[in-house]
Amino acid sequence: MKNLGAGVCTDEEVDVLYIHPSKFTGRALYCRFPLSVVALMNLLKSKGYKVKGINYCLERFLNKRFDLRKYLKGKKYHLVVID
Repeated sequence: MKNLGAGVCTDEEVDVLYIHPSKFTGRALYCRFPLSVVALMNLLKSKGYKVKGINYCLERFLNKRFDLRKYLKGKKYHLVVID
């Protein structure tokens, strides 16, 4: 399992991917998700979908070399949600 950042691995099968693309400033970290999106993802999980969320700002803060394009390359999802 290749680790690309905090909690981000290449060998997961995911039906729905949620990406929160906050701007990464490299300084203080202020992370928040819209509650409506979190509720939607929880509803999908309760219906049996495999759901994953990526907070781009947090991933970059934890690993400055995190590359979203590399992470997404070659993966297939039924749905990608970007707020």
